[in-house]
Amino acid sequence: MKLKSIFKCLTITAILSQIAVSPVTSFAENSNGKKADNKTNVEEKSNIQGLLGYYFKDAQFQDLTSIKVGEQSDKLIDKARVIKSNQTIHSVRWMGRVNPSQTGEYTFSTSSDQHIILQINGENIIDQSEMKKTIKLEKDKVYELKIEYRNTKNTLPDLQLFWSIDGKAKEPIPPKNILLPNFSEKENLPNNKKDMLLLPNFNLFDNKSYSSKLIDTDTDKDGISDEWEEQGYTFKDQQIVKWEDSYLAQGYKKYVSNPYKARTVADPYTDFEKVSGHMPEATKDEAKDPLVAAYPAIGVGMENLLFSKNENVTEGASGTKSKSVTDTNTNTNSVEVGGEVGGALNPFAFASFKVSTKYSHSWTNSTAIQNSESGSWSRQIGINTAESAFLNANVRYYNAGTAPIYELRPTSNFVFQNSGTSIATITAGSNQIGNSLGPSDTYPKREQAPISLDKANEAGTVKIVINGEQLNAIQSHSEKLNLETTQNKGQYGILDDTGKLITDASKQWDPIRTNIDAVSGSLILDTGTSKENLERRVAAKNENDPEDKTPEITIGEAIKKAFNAKEKDGRLYYTDRTEKNMYIDESSVNLIGDEKTQKEIEKQLEQMQDKKVYKTKWKRGMNITLRLPVAYYDFEANGNTNWYYTNQENGGYTGKKHGMIGQNGNGYAQKNLELQPYTSYTARAYVKTASPTGKNNVVFYADSTINGDGNGARQNVTIEGDKWQVIEFSFNTGGHPEYFQKLGLKNTGNTNLQFDDVSVTEWRRALGENLIQNGNFDKGKEYWESLMGLPSFEVKDGYLIGNSTNIVMNKSLGVKPNTKYKIEYDLRINPGSISKPKILILGYASGSLNEMIEDEVNVSNDWQTYILDFTTASDTQNIIFGIYDAQSGGYYNLDNVKCREVLL
Repeated sequence: MKLKSIFKCLTITAILSQIAVSPVTSFAENSNGKKADNKTNVEEKSNIQGLLGYYFKDAQFQDLTSIKVGEQSDKLIDKARVIKSNQTIHSVRWMGRVNPSQTGEYTFSTSSDQHIILQINGENIIDQSEMKKTIKLEKDKVYELKIEYRNTKNTLPDLQLFWSIDGKAKEPIPPKNILLPNFSEKENLPNNKKDMLLLPNFNLFDNKSYSSKLIDTDTDKDGISDEWEEQGYTFKDQQIVKWEDSYLAQGYKKYVSNPYKARTVADPYTDFEKVSGHMPEATKDEAKDPLVAAYPAIGVGMENLLFSKNENVTEGASGTKSKSVTDTNTNTNSVEVGGEVGGALNPFAFASFKVSTKYSHSWTNSTAIQNSESGSWSRQIGINTAESAFLNANVRYYNAGTAPIYELRPTSNFVFQNSGTSIATITAGSNQIGNSLGPSDTYPKREQAPISLDKANEAGTVKIVINGEQLNAIQSHSEKLNLETTQNKGQYGILDDTGKLITDASKQWDPIRTNIDAVSGSLILDTGTSKENLERRVAAKNENDPEDKTPEITIGEAIKKAFNAKEKDGRLYYTDRTEKNMYIDESSVNLIGDEKTQKEIEKQLEQMQDKKVYKTKWKRGMNITLRLPVAYYDFEANGNTNWYYTNQENGGYTGKKHGMIGQNGNGYAQKNLELQPYTSYTARAYVKTASPTGKNNVVFYADSTINGDGNGARQNVTIEGDKWQVIEFSFNTGGHPEYFQKLGLKNTGNTNLQFDDVSVTEWRRALGENLIQNGNFDKGKEYWESLMGLPSFEVKDGYLIGNSTNIVMNKSLGVKPNTKYKIEYDLRINPGSISKPKILILGYASGSLNEMIEDEVNVSNDWQTYILDFTTASDTQNIIFGIYDAQSGGYYNLDNVKCREVLL
C-alpha cells in the first residue's frame, strides 16, 4: 500500500553554484610591492566634456524634445543635424561649466548674440547683444556656465560659442575647457538656487516662472523631466529623447525611472548619469537602466588547501601536504525546497516555480576533496590527533554583480559544515587586497596563481589552526570545510571633471549596498557548475508609500532588464560571454524563491487569468533565482528535432515550432542524458493533444530503456484537449545514473501528441542516498528482522505490521562520524488496535552497541509521515534503525522508511 500521491510536490535541496568567469580588469599591488595610494585616478573613456543641451519645440522653453550630451562650442547648433532629425526647435538651454587654462580677462561671444543670454556663475554676460565688458577668470577654477537661445524662425542657423583672452583674437572654446554639469550637486540644490537647475520652471528671456502644468518639470533635479521618467525615454545619438515605439526595432531600450528620486535604485549614480554612461567604464551595460543597480556581488572561492605541522605552510615544504579542492562552488545563495519526490500534471506554467524554506545570500564555498589514500593525513604530516595543523587556503575573488569594486577586502569564515565549528574569521590583509575587481571578473586572473590565506587576522600575526582529528575528518568526508564570505569592504568610483576615475575612503560600497537592498529585489541567473552566474538588484515600488513613483514592472520585465536580455520570436534570451544565447523565458528555466516571494506570487496568480509567473508584478524584497537546465529541447531548428520518431510542426508553446509524435508513438532524445550519481533532477515538458477532443495516455520518462519501462523514473498522466499543460516529475539518480539516460514521451490515445520546451534541471544534493534497504517493503521481510530472531511482525499489502512482542530492526547501516542524518517514515495504528510505538536508533562504536535515541511517537489512526534528525558521535561507525510497541497488545503499521545523510 503506497499512500504517497504521485502528484505531491517536489522535494529537493539546491545549492546554487557561483563560479565567476574569465577576467576583464583586476590588479592588486604595484610592481614594486608598494600598496597603491588610497586615492585612485584611472583614465576612463567617458564623454564628460562639453555642454548639456536641452532642446525645446516652443520659444518658452516648455516643450522638451531632446537632451544632448557633450555639445562643443564650434557647433552648439548643428543646422544639418536638426534638419535630419526632422525637429522643429525654437529654444535651447545649455548647461555646464567652463574651466580656463590661464588667468586673464575673457570676452565671450556667439555667432548670434541677439538670440542669446549667457551667464557665468549666475551673472548675465551676454544679454541679446554683444558683451560690454570683460570678465576675469582664474586658471583651473571651474565656473558655472548657462546659455539660453531663442529664435522664432522656422529654420535655425548654425551656432558657435567663442572666447577671447586678454584682447586676443576670438576662438572656439577648446573642448578641454568645457565640462558637463556636476550632476550630484544639481540634485541637492536648495530652492533659492533655481537658476542653476537643469530644468528650471522659468527662462532668462521672460524672467518669470511658469506653472508646472505648462512646463516639463524635474522634481528630483536629475535633469530628466518627470513626464519622460514616467512615460519612457532612451539614449539615442548621444542624447536623451522621449521614447517612441519605433526605437525598439533600432535596438534602443526603453527606460523608466522615479521622477521623485534622482537615484531610483539608490546606487552611486543619478538616473541621468546611468543612461548616459557617466559611470566607470567597467560597469555592466544593464546597470545603465535606472531600475538596475550598479552593484558588486563578491565571493571567495577555495581552489587548494594546504596543511602542515609547520607554521610556515608553503607548497612543497617539508611536513606540508597539498590537496586540490575538486568541487569548488562559490554560492550566491542556499536554497532548500520542501515536498516529496514525485510528479505533477499542471495546466499552468506555475509548476516551474519552487518555494524555498531557506534562501540566503551568503557566499559559501564547500570543499570536496577527492582522496584515495589509506593513511591519515595527520600521520602523513607527522602529528597526532590532539596536535595542531596549520592551514593555508588558496583562494580567488569573484564578482558576479554589475559594478567594479576597488580596494577590496573580503571577510570570510572558516566553518566546519556538519558540526558548525568556526575555525577563524579572516579579513584580507594588506597583501591580499584586490585593488580593482570588475564585474564578471576574478582576482587574481584565471591564468594566475590564487591568493594565499594563511593568517587569521589583518595584521598577519595569527595562524589558521585545526587539530589532527578535524583534519582527518575532512579527509574522510565526514566533515566539510566551508569558506563563508560574510562581508566585503570596498570602494566605488566616480568620474571627475576630466573623465578620470576617482576612488577614496569616503566612497564605501557598504552603506550604498544597504540602501540598494532596501529599495529592490534580488534576481540570480544560475547557469550551473563551471559557467558564469549573475546576481542583480532591480528597483521596486514601496507599496506603503503613496508618494513613491518607482515604476511598476512585471517579473518578466525585471528579468529582461537585469540580464540585458533580448527577445526573439517572443522568447527571452541571455547572451553569455562566449556569445552563446541561452533562453531564459519561463518555460526554459526553473524559478526558485523564498516563502515570502512564493506567497506574493500565488496571491497575484489567483487574480489572473493568464497564470504566468513572468506576468506577475515585481515587488520590493522578492528573491528569485533562475536555474538553467542541463538538457533542453525547443524543437526550433529547421528540419531537426534532435529526437527520434518525432516530427516538427509549426506553432509552439514558445517560439515557432514544437515536436509531435503520432497515436501510439514513442519519441525520445537522440542524445543520452549525462547525469550525476546521488543527485536530484527535475524533468519537465509542455504538452497538449492535437485535437480539442483528444484524450491521450502519456508517459514522460527518464529511463534506462526507450520504452519507459526500465529502472528509471517516469510520470504517467492523461492529457485531454488542445490546451498546453505541464508534465513535471523529479527523481534522484542514486548510485545508478545510467538508469536515467533516455528522455522521452510515449503517447497512447486517439490523436497526436504535441510537446515543447522539454528540459531536465540538475539540483545539488541535499540528502544522500537512502541507507535503509527495502524501506518500502516491496521485497517483503528482506533486510528486516526481529531482535533475537523471534517472529513478531508480518508484511502485508506493502507495509509492515508490528506488535509489542519484540523489536523490529533493519540491517546495520554504515555511517560517518559527526554527521547529520534524517530519518523519515510513515506510521499509523493498525486498524482496530491500540498502539504506543517507539523508535530506536542504536549506534555501534568502539566494539559496543549503544542506544543513541529512543523516541516515543504520538501516532494516530491515519497514515502520517514523521521525521527524526540526529547527529552521529565522533566514534560512531554503524547504526541500526529499530521500532517496537510499548503498548501491551499494541499493533502498528510502518512504511516508507528512509535514512539519509544531510549534505547541507
